Amino acid sequence: MVCDRYYNSTYAYHVAEDARIKEIHSDEGILEPDFSFILDARPEIRDQRIKERAKKLNEPEVEMDSELLNRVAKIFKQSEKSYFYIDTSDLTSAEVALMIKKIIT
Repeated sequence: MVCDRYYNSTYAYHVAEDARIKEIHSDEGILEPDFSFILDARPEIRDQRIKERAKKLNEPEVEMDSELLNRVAKIFKQSEKSYFYIDTSDLTSAEVALMIKKIIT
């Protein structure tokens, strides 16, 4: 099964909005995926990509908030969880998919 987002993503967004979430969060008993990837890009590249797909966004007010996205990225990078980090700034989607395929096979 492939998930676009899992509870770790929800946690990072919520903590970016309100740090008090850390005090009440517990991931005890939640299944961990076999592989977790952070697909990141330099902020200026990320913001440009978001603008290009703005009409398709589910939550444009969240996804177009560059400062919020920077805080979310920082939370992921500081996480104790094990992620495969891929900087997609200079890669095509096909190149990213190939990198992921190499890791999971």
